[in-house]
Amino acid sequence: MADKYADYHNVEDFIERRLRRMIKTYAKSTRPDIAKVLEEALNNYLQDNYDIVFVDGWPHVVKESVKKR
Repeated sequence: MADKYADYHNVEDFIERRLRRMIKTYAKSTRPDIAKVLEEALNNYLQDNYDIVFVDGWPHVVKESVKKR
């Protein structure tokens, strides 16, 4: 989703920012396994393989957006 908001110079991608912060937090904690899964999700999101939304503070993949590999 890099450049998803390219037409808007003052819009930051909240999803990318939030995932990066969560990855950093979990990597420093006792749950590096969660950090690894979040990092994989972020990479897929940035490669436009699927969309992510947040529900109750946790990222969820939008099922309809998943591209077949």
